[in-house]
Amino acid sequence: MYRMPKSKVNEMFFNALNEKKDREGNTQLIVACQKGQLKKVQRLIRLGAYVNAQNKSGVTALMKALQNKDSKIVSALLKTPDIDVNIKDLSGKPALMYALSDCYLMNLDMFSQLLKTPRLDVNIKDNFGNTTLIHTVVTHNADALSELLKAPGINVNAQNHTGMTALMFAVIEDKKTMSTLLNESKIDVNIKNYHGETALIIGAKYGVTGMVSELLKAPNIDVNAQDNNGDTALIIAARRGYTRIVSELLQMPDIAVSAKNKNEETAFMCAKREKHTECIQLIKSWPLFSTLISKQGNNLTKEEQEAIAKFTYDEKFLHSENGALQRRKIYQKLEYAKSLVLYKSLQTKLRPEEKEPDRKILHQKRYQEHMISQQSVHQR
Repeated sequence: MYRMPKSKVNEMFFNALNEKKDREGNTQLIVACQKGQLKKVQRLIRLGAYVNAQNKSGVTALMKALQNKDSKIVSALLKTPDIDVNIKDLSGKPALMYALSDCYLMNLDMFSQLLKTPRLDVNIKDNFGNTTLIHTVVTHNADALSELLKAPGINVNAQNHTGMTALMFAVIEDKKTMSTLLNESKIDVNIKNYHGETALIIGAKYGVTGMVSELLKAPNIDVNAQDNNGDTALIIAARRGYTRIVSELLQMPDIAVSAKNKNEETAFMCAKREKHTECIQLIKSWPLFSTLISKQGNNLTKEEQEAIAKFTYDEKFLHSENGALQRRKIYQKLEYAKSLVLYKSLQTKLRPEEKEPDRKILHQKRYQEHMISQQSVHQR
């Protein structure tokens, strides 16, 4: 009786174990991970199941386990010496991105365990060039972001196919993740996307005042950076009528108010064309204000105080006890002014109670002059 060699038996058994697939291309191991069958997964691994096998969508057993948030199966798979955690599916997503598929139900311990896997590429990108760092920002996952930033070799300035970085997405998406990124020593706040836009320009474009305020605190921030059209953050904010952002930018000591874009337009010209009255008033007040803000002396004249009051829309707060106003108090006022009525007209804010009586008196005088002229006509 013929007896088949043991090596041939093992080969046939191994092929049956790994080549038997369903209509979607799932192996027995992938199906067991999908169903959460831990004991079957462990048995299949012992029998020599290929842990890196992919179905027709490119999904592996590890990806299925991460999708189901089954930490026990994930641990069992990560213990196998041949596991490849950098395999991508057809959309270019690696296992690390599958751990972020649902930020609200995410298992942070499982994500941390995956980060400790040897040979893991933390900067791996999907088909759009997005890294896992970018995905954590887009999914508003601050906890995963903190864990990811601890990983050795993480590139905080990685760009996708359009040149967008994690910081740029954070400016649009989430202030908490943006603050976390700004605390990174290697973060480049002046890097540009393929449209020439920095994070500050993007913040001015979307009118996110809080984000712009945080960015302006960053060291080495280039407030005069220009995009491919030559527009600065100030020009964009003035064109769109974002008064508070214009006010924030004008407080920067090295702001270039007279900068022009490729259409030879300044921020003032853009605000005037779009008829944004408050932005026009702020930019008009800037030259005198910029001189006052850099003044080293403690005492300011009444005219200087009034000029600062016009710039910040509130007169009373600025006056000190003896008529002296220190530089520190100016900055305090500027912070306070952000929460005031910046969207109201400057003229109605300064003397609203005197406007109406003046108009009535003017109308009365005009009416009297008209009646006198009519009487003189009749007498003739």
